[in-house]
Amino acid sequence: MFIETHAHLNDKAFDADRDAVLDKCRANGVNRIIEIACLAGEWAAGEKLAAARGGTVFCAFGLHPL
Repeated sequence: MFIETHAHLNDKAFDADRDAVLDKCRANGVNRIIEIACLAGEWAAGEKLAAARGGTVFCAFGLHPL
């Protein structure tokens, strides 16, 4: 089992193919992904992604100092 410990899958660059990327990760043995939500404005999207992919995607919430 592989764990991706620092992902930003909620970045707009993944809007067109986020589900395909997640499916490809799993197909290649990446069974857990830690989504990083480092700005308050990202927390809800991180929580939503983790809930939608329960058991596969988890979210780390933080607050990056700007």
